[in-house]
This record gives sequence, C-alpha cells and structure tokens, in this order.
Amino acid sequence: MDPLAIVHSVPLVEDAIEAFIRFLAVERGLSSNYQLSTQRSLSDFADWCRIRKDVVRPSEVTLPLLTEYLAERKRSGLSAASIKLIVVALKIFFRFLTGRGSVRRDPAEGLSLPRIERCLPETLNELQVEKLIESIKYDHRSERAWLQLASQEQLEVRVRKVSFEHRQGPTTRERTVSSRIGRIMALAIKFGELLRTGEVRSLPELARRAGISTVRVSQILKLRNLAPAIQERLLFMAPDQAQYSEVKLRRAARETEWARQSAYLS
Repeated sequence: MDPLAIVHSVPLVEDAIEAFIRFLAVERGLSSNYQLSTQRSLSDFADWCRIRKDVVRPSEVTLPLLTEYLAERKRSGLSAASIKLIVVALKIFFRFLTGRGSVRRDPAEGLSLPRIERCLPETLNELQVEKLIESIKYDHRSERAWLQLASQEQLEVRVRKVSFEHRQGPTTRERTVSSRIGRIMALAIKFGELLRTGEVRSLPELARRAGISTVRVSQILKLRNLAPAIQERLLFMAPDQAQYSEVKLRRAARETEWARQSAYLS
C-alpha cells in the first residue's frame, strides 16, 4: 500500500507518524539516524498528547498545544539545541500532513525555532594559567622512561657536540648530565629536535609517544627559550650545586632578552 495513502485512511497520530517516517525513508531517502531521531521526537509528543491532553488525532493538535508542550520540555531542563530539533520535526511532520490533506491547517506553521545563544568562552588570565599549570600532577615514571630513551641517544648521560649561538663556532664536549634539571633540559632539547625534524608533527602526538600530558610537554619545551648559556649551565650542573626550580626557569624563559633571564636567575 502507498505510504501516503495510509495518512488519509488512518487519522491517529501514531499511524500518521509511522507513515511519515516511511515517507522519509522511501521518498526522501534520509538516513536511518535521522529517521530514528525524528520518530523519537514525534512519538514523545504523541505520548504527551494522549496522556496529558487526551488528543489522539493530528487534526486535534493546535498551536497553543504545541507551545505548551515545548514550554514543558524546556522547564524539564531540555537544552535549546534539543528543543530546536523537536520544533523542526513537528514543523516538517505537520507540513507533510497539511500537504496531503490530513489536516486542514498546519498548527506548527506559527512555531519559531528557538535561538541558540553563542557566547565567547571565558579565558584565564596569566596568573590563573600559571597556577593551573603548576597544580598539574604528572607521572614521573613516564618522564623517567623518556629520560632513559634520551640516555640511549647520549642526551641524558652524554651531551656531545652541543653548539650554542653566542659562540663563534661549535663547541664539542663530552660531559655527564647528572642533575635532574639537567636531564629535563636534555629532554627539552630532544623534544625540540623531534618537532624540528618532523619526526613528531604536533604536541599532542609527542605527548602520546612520551606517555605524558600535552601540558607537561609544553612545560618542558619552554626551557628551550632560555639563553644558550643558561641551557649549558643546566645541562652540566652538578647534583650538589644549588638547583633552580623548574617553575622559576619557566618564568625566566618568558623574558625575550637573555640578559634579563640571567638577571632573574642570579
């Protein structure tokens, strides 16, 4: 039987919905997900009409009835985006019935789509960002695993051919990196190399490979902004020397002038 003819012969809301969904599938070829979403929205409306208002026929539905239903859904906590989907389903459903003569007048014609407000996201100031970063707890075991990898490539225990821009030519050294902050500095150099050579294309990818968070990777990479002389000092700092805190080093790295970085750390 022609699905369009069912709407004319059976005036119940549930049967009209069933015929309408078949129309969406056969005549319009819409996806099954869209059909299910539309059917769910219309069936919920039909149940509400039957239980709350004793309305079972499409011809009995009015604009005030539709407005009351939508207002009740809104009071129940439904979001504007979800209500908008319901309004769209009701409008195309009753437009379908009106075009086939099942209802004389489209009760949903006067419905307006709810406006979804778009708000700018709230942003953190510099102090809040710093507190957030400092409060993050990370897995030291993952970092140690990467430091061991750096060791295999002679970045942790051996730093060879370390060139710094402020020197006339490359300086070749072979010295032990023994302090924790020195190992983190070596790790920052390793991370920078992976990104520079394209072996790793993004911070999230680097974080996944390292087994640490993207925020932690960003923290470590900030040490690359330190002056070359400071980086060299960190790499070869002895364990018994007074250690800089990593937080203080990241703050120093914000300075664009190397002289001011040195002054801050002195």
